Amino acid sequence: MKKMLQDIAASAARFADRSAVIDANSFDVTYAELARLSDAIAAKLVARGAKPGASLAYLGPNGTEHIVTFLACLKAGVNHVPINRGFPDDMKRRILTTLDADIIMAPKNDAASLSKAVQIDIPTRADIPPLGHPAFTPA
Repeated sequence: MKKMLQDIAASAARFADRSAVIDANSFDVTYAELARLSDAIAAKLVARGAKPGASLAYLGPNGTEHIVTFLACLKAGVNHVPINRGFPDDMKRRILTTLDADIIMAPKNDAASLSKAVQIDIPTRADIPPLGHPAFTPA
């Protein structure tokens, strides 16, 4: 995992303005934007109390948001557990109860009814920090 994060950081430095993710159903990001947004989400996870080994249940779209969240989890040392949004609510509740996730990332209207875990919003293009934003540094 460390090697993968190093490779992504190197790509962000070398190909900053090139497309890293192209998603017709969501939003596109460059390598630099991917690095900054995943850093910001990793920092948000840690600020909300996530410790290495914590679990994040992801019930978001299977697009850019998912890739950003996965990278943020790797950076923060958090276990990323994707849950199919198409499952019925009772099945999602059973999975979340069994998982006992520390954090849930889901659309606002879903999260409160599904789990008592700390909720974090699904990242959007508007969440990309400006240039010069400090990179995430794990403790």
